[in-house]
Amino acid sequence: CYYSFHQISKATETPTILVENVDQGIKKSLREVVKLQSITGGQGMLKCSCKGGCATSRCKCKQAKILCNSRCHNSATCRNK
Repeated sequence: CYYSFHQISKATETPTILVENVDQGIKKSLREVVKLQSITGGQGMLKCSCKGGCATSRCKCKQAKILCNSRCHNSATCRNK
């Protein structure tokens, strides 16, 4: 299920990232922390352009542990969707 920008709002009661859940021993930029929380892997979309079935670690998406999306390879068969 996909939502448009106008259907999403910020939660009012609970913070999205709790300070106690952030490792204080390793310095990270805000962008790095947000990338860890993101389901798409950070800013922008990753695409693989594989011609096979995306079953091996040669696939960029599979390496990054994210699912292939519609920008990767339109209607080609894919095992990583």
